[in-house]
Amino acid sequence: MAAPDSPTATVEGSEGLYRAESKHRTDSYRVSRFNSARYQTRREGIRVCRGDACPYQSCGRSEEERPPLGTACYWEAEYALMLGADFTRLFAPDGLAKDLEDYNHYKKEWILAHLLMNRASVRMSQAMKDIEASSQDRKNGIIDYKPFEEHALAARYISAARNRIDVFNELIDELVEKRRVERRLARIRTMMLEHGYWSPYRGDKPPSIEDAPAWILKAVEE
Repeated sequence: MAAPDSPTATVEGSEGLYRAESKHRTDSYRVSRFNSARYQTRREGIRVCRGDACPYQSCGRSEEERPPLGTACYWEAEYALMLGADFTRLFAPDGLAKDLEDYNHYKKEWILAHLLMNRASVRMSQAMKDIEASSQDRKNGIIDYKPFEEHALAARYISAARNRIDVFNELIDELVEKRRVERRLARIRTMMLEHGYWSPYRGDKPPSIEDAPAWILKAVEE
């Protein structure tokens, strides 16, 4: 379907689930038109072009510049590439990525989580515009509840997407702490080696932190 290095291939097949999602058959959150082919708010991949119905009004492309209807959205494809580059910088192959069990899975999930967050934010912005546009009607006693309902639904989608992004924040904290502990242990062993407390040339095994003298531990912490 999509080339291996394309942004479409990058996010297709992600199995991440919304923590805020209810699986009840009658839940309005699940069956709302947010999930329809038109809005594609929860699409697990690059959304497809809807022409003039596209929610990305900031796209700025003329009709001639747009992709064929039903094919991958140029805007999201470019955004996915940028997100992928951000992930690679954050999880560099010689850095935090070394401790990721499945690099490609995490990269897909990172891209998709941010795409979902952006879509929900766009929907919330549109709902706010609709609410503001109906302000005069409300003054006249006419209340259209749909924009308020869409705003509430968008808030739920934002919360769900944020939960997915928070998984990465927690993961980063864990990996950074792991690296900090590893660096500390390496410094302690290096200082013990320099001061003759152990030697691989004598056949000594790398010492544990408990074997380090207090003055070395203190020097490492400073």
